[in-house]
Amino acid sequence: MDRIDYDVITACGEDCTGCEKRRKGACPGCIAADGAVPEWAGSGRCPVHACCRSHHVQFCGLCTEFPCADLQKLVHWNPDIIQHQQRLAVQYRGRGYPGRLQAELLLAEAEQRNPGPWGDHSRTAAHCASKIASYAGMDPEKAYVFGLLHDIGRRFGKSHLRHVSDGYTYMLSLGYADVARICLTHSFNTKRIESYIGNFDTGEDETAMIRNRLQEIVFDDYDLLIQLCDAVAGAGGVMDIVDRMSDVKQRYGHYDQEKWDTNLALKAYFESRMGKDLYDAVEKGRFSPKGG
Repeated sequence: MDRIDYDVITACGEDCTGCEKRRKGACPGCIAADGAVPEWAGSGRCPVHACCRSHHVQFCGLCTEFPCADLQKLVHWNPDIIQHQQRLAVQYRGRGYPGRLQAELLLAEAEQRNPGPWGDHSRTAAHCASKIASYAGMDPEKAYVFGLLHDIGRRFGKSHLRHVSDGYTYMLSLGYADVARICLTHSFNTKRIESYIGNFDTGEDETAMIRNRLQEIVFDDYDLLIQLCDAVAGAGGVMDIVDRMSDVKQRYGHYDQEKWDTNLALKAYFESRMGKDLYDAVEKGRFSPKGG
């Protein structure tokens, strides 16, 4: 299993894309059917799938309660299910970031804990990141996940600078080091913690960690991409970058000039890479995080 398409891995750790019943249209597969497939669920819903979704994970090996007492009984057809799920989870986390499905489950769980417009802001950032990446020769799926989870620290409640350290720590705890980095870098296109717009609600240790890690990191194009997308992503859709920065300035009473200028430079940089106007690329005026 050197190359695994994790987005098609089911709750029980199977890849049913090659299943004859699915090829013939008799079964849509657990992910597409949300577990309501005749193969294992009968007239209801697969209990393994239902359990995973209730814990906001794609497959059992990613669950904080893995391995639970019920796993071997529920997946009775695979006597090596625990070892299989362990291997999957190790390989999955080894990439440094989750797949699209797991990222969406993480965001949904976070929004349940702390509802607010930040969720749709994150969806807009993910959309923008994916679109720009596809035109700029980058990985659109990786960019999508980074955009979707850049503000995941807001899961822990209403906060300002603390959402940076909370997101960084949380993603590291799940094994997603690359996302942890994005949680840290997305707010600091100048690398200066003093440029942060909002309250400094972190403790001394957290503040020092952010400051020190920012100096250690050499920004790559994914760091820069999410910084740009954060600057154009509104909760209702894509915004003009100057309008969004002006809105932030009005709400907080200031906006660091170097940060402002760097955002405009990032816009020019990615337009040059894409050979395309930013707002055309990200479907400004046409995309809505609500769909439709």
